[in-house]
Amino acid sequence: MDQILKYDKNFVTETTIEEQDLVYIDSHDSHFDVYGLMCTDGVYHRLSKEVAEKVSPGVKGMNFNTPGGRIRFKTNSKYVAIHCNINADQVNGHISALGRSGMDMYLVENGEQIYYKSFIPLHKLSDTFEQIIRFPNNNERDIIIHLPLFNCCKNLHIGVQNTAYIKNGSEYKYKKPVVFYGSSITHGGCASRPGNAYENYVSRYFDTDFVNLGFSGACKAEQPMCDYLAALDMSIFVMDYDHNAPTPEYLESTHENLYKAFRAKQPDTPIIIMSKTDVPRDEEAVINTAKRREIILKTYNNAVASGDKNVYFIDGQEVFKLAGFADCTVDGCHPNDLGFWCMGQAVIKVIAENKLLS
Repeated sequence: MDQILKYDKNFVTETTIEEQDLVYIDSHDSHFDVYGLMCTDGVYHRLSKEVAEKVSPGVKGMNFNTPGGRIRFKTNSKYVAIHCNINADQVNGHISALGRSGMDMYLVENGEQIYYKSFIPLHKLSDTFEQIIRFPNNNERDIIIHLPLFNCCKNLHIGVQNTAYIKNGSEYKYKKPVVFYGSSITHGGCASRPGNAYENYVSRYFDTDFVNLGFSGACKAEQPMCDYLAALDMSIFVMDYDHNAPTPEYLESTHENLYKAFRAKQPDTPIIIMSKTDVPRDEEAVINTAKRREIILKTYNNAVASGDKNVYFIDGQEVFKLAGFADCTVDGCHPNDLGFWCMGQAVIKVIAENKLLS
């Protein structure tokens, strides 16, 4: 036994479920509301398969990751269990097993989403993920389960007592989603758990639905992706596109094109344009970050000059100043929880000050 588990039982993860009154219900049952995802043959995904295949092999593969996926419901069960299939080979040294493949449970109380506990995967993953979270009584609870950031979620079933009821959870105040498009950071790397990705801070603050279209290493604003984004029904478009453009020259050739393609189809939808939040450590990185910032700022300035009154710019190099640059990433690039909180606050400020969800 791991020494820390021997001496500190708070680190033990319960994996054996022995409740005699446990019954599993398919998450596609009508009593569950699924947000941020589509589903085909019991498998959740974020884009239509046809579009994902057109964009790139990377987007095609990561389409089955479930960042931004949420299951909402109410129940008076004294526990909630999950049972699903995940990819046991999904390993990344930057991200914890919980951040990569786990799930978070939030409870909605008086309109506020409050973190309760997490479904934490074992260090050595298997293809089956099964776990239980218990409550002290049988009171009705309004529950949100956040699905894995960097793993798939196949054949998800929710377990409750066979004497309990399940019914639809409360709805979001703002039902039309905010859509986020971007890189591994938008995808959720490297939040310690799913609920701490920056989009979730925005969602919880405003009580709004959202869609996470972050694709780690594969966010390159290809034309099929631009066309797809422009056709989505949304309240706000957060254009967090920067990191995965391989060079500043590539970024310059695609960034404003993404803005124009979107604006041509959605002339009135607010657009928040973000530059990257990296903490550059050497002269070359400083120069590269500055070049990219100027390219993105040019898109914004051109939009304003053309008469666009519903476009907003977030300078990524200012975002971490809220908490101190040194403590906001795991590697100088990917935010930790503190960095994601700062990113969330930056987006929240723009939306609140300009009343973009009014």
